[in-house]
Amino acid sequence: MISIRVICLAVLAGILRFVACQQTNYSCVVKQSQANTTEKLSKLRARMRSLSLYAYVIFSEDEYQSEYAQQYDTRRAWITGFLGSAGSAVVTLDQAALWIDSRYWTQAENELDCTNWLLMRQGEPNVLTLDDWIASSPIERTKAIKNPTEQKGMRDCGVRDSIARVRHLIWLENEINNNRQVNETQAAERLEYYQSLEAYFKGISFPTISAVGAHAATIHFEPNAGTAAQITRDEVYLLDAGAQYLDGTTDVTRTHTFGTPTTEEKKAYTLVLQGSIDLADAVFPVGTYGRQLDILARQSLYKNFMNYAHSTGHGIGHFLSIHEGPSERRKLEEIIDQRFPDASDIYNSKTNSASNNIEQPIERPVDSSDDPSVSNE
Repeated sequence: MISIRVICLAVLAGILRFVACQQTNYSCVVKQSQANTTEKLSKLRARMRSLSLYAYVIFSEDEYQSEYAQQYDTRRAWITGFLGSAGSAVVTLDQAALWIDSRYWTQAENELDCTNWLLMRQGEPNVLTLDDWIASSPIERTKAIKNPTEQKGMRDCGVRDSIARVRHLIWLENEINNNRQVNETQAAERLEYYQSLEAYFKGISFPTISAVGAHAATIHFEPNAGTAAQITRDEVYLLDAGAQYLDGTTDVTRTHTFGTPTTEEKKAYTLVLQGSIDLADAVFPVGTYGRQLDILARQSLYKNFMNYAHSTGHGIGHFLSIHEGPSERRKLEEIIDQRFPDASDIYNSKTNSASNNIEQPIERPVDSSDDPSVSNE
C-alpha cells in the first residue's frame, strides 16, 4: 500500500468522465526516456476507491509550500515521472493529467508517462485549467460558445429589449419631470410591462434590481412595495434588469440620474466608463483568461483608490440561465490595513452614513461588449 500525503479532492463521480469526450491537444508522443507509472497509478486508484474518492490532486510544493522540496516530498514527480520543479497533477479513477507552463513543455515530453498521462500545456488554446477540468463539462463549454443561430437570436432579442428599455426611460423621465411620484417597485413593474409587449417575451430573466441612492450600493437589491424608495432628481437610480425571450436572454445594467449629479458621482461614473472602454478596446491572443484582462476595467479606479468588489462580467444563456460561462469572479482582499472606497461609500455618503462594507460594488453604467452573450455587470 502506498503512502498518501497529498491534498485530496472528492468530486461527484461521473463529472470528470465528460472531459474525456472533449477534443484536446493534451497528448504527447511516447518515448523510451519516459517513466512507466502504470503500477503506481493502479495502487493509488485502488486506495482512492477504498476511500470513495474520484479525484486526487497532487501539487509540487511540500507541506510548507516550498517549491524546492526534499526528495521524500517530491510526490508529484514520483507519481508522474516528470522531474521539473513546478507542475500540478490530478488522478481520477479513469484519467490522469499534468499541468505545466511553457518552461517545462519540452522536459515533460521527454519524461512524462504519456501512455497514462495527459499533458496539459498551460497557455495553449483550448487547454482547460486544473479547476475547470475538474469542475466543467463539454455541455457547459458548448453552452458558453454560441452557434450562429444563437448569436442571431441574442442580437435580435437585444434589439427588442432595448426598445422596451428606451420606452421605459422616456416614461420614467416624463413622470419625474411632471412631479409624479414613482417608486422602485413601480418602475420595475412598468419595465416588465414594456418588455412583455415585445415578440417572444416569456418573462423576466431575474428579479429586477431597481434601486435608488443608498439601495444601489447593495448587490442584487430587490425592492418591495412596503419599503420601496421614491425615484427623485437628487439621487442616482440603478436599473439592472433582463428578460427571457424564445430567441435569447438579456441582462442590462444602467445607471441614471434625472437631475445634476454630484462631483463624486460624476467621477465614479467616468472612471467606470473609462474601464469599460479600455476593456472593449483590448487586443489579446487566443488563450487569454478573463482574469488577465480584468485590470483593464479597474485600472482607472485603482489610480483613484477606488474599486468595485464584484465580477466584471459573465456569460449569458440562450433562453437559459442568466449566469453562464465564460465568467470571471474576483473578490477584493484587504492588504496592510488599507482598503479602497466602494459604491456603498459613494452612495451612502449622500445620507451621511458611509459604509465600510468592502463587498459592495460600484455598478457599471455601461455595457460595452459586442458579444450579445456577455454581460458587463
